[in-house]
Amino acid sequence: MGSIKTKDIKRAAEHLREQNPEKFGLDFEKNKESLNELNLSLEKRARNRIAGYMARQKKVDAIRAVMKNRPYVEPQRRDRDMDDRGRRDDRRRYE
Repeated sequence: MGSIKTKDIKRAAEHLREQNPEKFGLDFEKNKESLNELNLSLEKRARNRIAGYMARQKKVDAIRAVMKNRPYVEPQRRDRDMDDRGRRDDRRRYE
């Protein structure tokens, strides 16, 4: 399980991503360098948390983009009389 990010970390990350979308990507190290280049007065811990949150959000956005393009497949309906291997359940005969 990951650690929960506070609202100030999330807000700062979203604000920076909106202002400079091309500077941030999937790589945590590159995100840290980009934050250093912006000359923000951040503590080391806050900078790392923001960079990590940005990297994670980019990964989530990439997964959502892939899933959005997939066609919806209706799940197979299972008959109550069938077992997991598709055979009729013998208990039904004796009820």
